[in-house]
Amino acid sequence: MFDKRFTLYNGDKVNRSLCTPNHPITARFITIPSSNDPVVAVAEYNQITIWDPKSKNPCIKRLPAHSQPFYALDSKDNFLCAVGAARSVYSYDFRNWFLSSTWSNCSKFEVTSLHLSTVAPNVCFVAGLDSTIHCGNTKTGVRHASLLGDSRWVGLDKFKEEDSFVGLTENGNFYYGEFDTKHLK
Repeated sequence: MFDKRFTLYNGDKVNRSLCTPNHPITARFITIPSSNDPVVAVAEYNQITIWDPKSKNPCIKRLPAHSQPFYALDSKDNFLCAVGAARSVYSYDFRNWFLSSTWSNCSKFEVTSLHLSTVAPNVCFVAGLDSTIHCGNTKTGVRHASLLGDSRWVGLDKFKEEDSFVGLTENGNFYYGEFDTKHLK
C-alpha cells in the first residue's frame, strides 16, 4: 500500500517524515536561487507541492492542479519542469511560481522520464512508454531531435555535465546516446 508521506534520510537515519494530501509519485531536491536553501519539489498525483523540511510549516507552496498525474520532475536555474500522463512539459518559474511555458504533445505516449539540458537553456529530453527519447525546447515547443531504441525504455539517465544518456530497454539492450545541443543556445 502506498503511503501519503515522503521521508527524508540522512544516511540511514530518518531526518524527517512529511505527510502529503495526495500520494507522492516523485520528488526532487531543488535550490531556489534567491534563498540558496534546498527545498523538495514533490509530484503528488496531479499537483506539485514545494516543501522546506527545516521549517515548522513545511509546505511552502502548492502549484495549481492539472487533470493528469505527473511522473517526473527536473530543475535548472530558475525553472522547475514537470511531465507525465498529459504528454506535456510544464515549466514553472521559481521567482514567482507561475507556469512560464508548456511543450504540448512532446511524446506519443505518457512521459515517465524528464531531464533538462546541461548545455542549452530551455531544452529538455523526455522519454515515455514508447521507444523514443525526444529533445525539444520547453519555451517554443519545437522538437529538435529524437533517439529511437529497439523497445520501451526501462531505465534512462543523463550524465550530469553533458547531454549524454545511458538507457536500458525491455529487450535488455543497453544504449549510450549523445545529443549535440550546443547550437541550440
